[in-house]
Amino acid sequence: MADDDLAKAIALSMQETNTSRLVRHEIPADNSCLFNSVAYALNDSGDDKASELRGMVAGLVLSDPETWTEAMLGKPPEEYADWIQDSEHWGGGIELAILATSHEMEIAAVDIQTLRVSVFGEGQGFRRRALLIYDGIHYDVLVRRGPSGEERLFGVDDLAAVEEAKAVAKEAQIARNFTDVGRFTLRCVSCQKGLVGQQDAVEHAKATGDINFTEY
Repeated sequence: MADDDLAKAIALSMQETNTSRLVRHEIPADNSCLFNSVAYALNDSGDDKASELRGMVAGLVLSDPETWTEAMLGKPPEEYADWIQDSEHWGGGIELAILATSHEMEIAAVDIQTLRVSVFGEGQGFRRRALLIYDGIHYDVLVRRGPSGEERLFGVDDLAAVEEAKAVAKEAQIARNFTDVGRFTLRCVSCQKGLVGQQDAVEHAKATGDINFTEY
């Protein structure tokens, strides 16, 4: 779609929704932000939804070991199933792909640092899409709010919503509201060792078993 056509599509979308706009709905930073973002988009949030979705992911992995192999998961399926159900562990692309398929929807995640849009569940014939925004270590959900209420899921052909999501991410990028996972500094809560970047944290966790880190 040409830039002029896209601008018209966005303008039309805004007119049709009575000046509604896409905004960032903040999700608590509790290691389950990915799962809680998806739950909110599904209008199915609650105190136990993250653990429910973690259990769903684990169950689907164990039920389809031909698809979700050790090579895909980075660990044996049984080990992964235990790992993802631990509330201390973050979700990522694998979990988004599984949740997209299990809920028959696309999940588009916009990365603030790069403005890249990763779409999970794409090409599977789904008709609806959730929009998430990612700052390097945390997920929030994007919703459209206006006089008529709040829209949490969008049609897969709603190109204006995706462009609005990228615009929200661009504003956050300009404000430097993201974490560069290759350079951010962490401290291990257990042993107080200073670490730089995600890879340092992964290697430290493998060597010591420590998984609690804080940014400083």
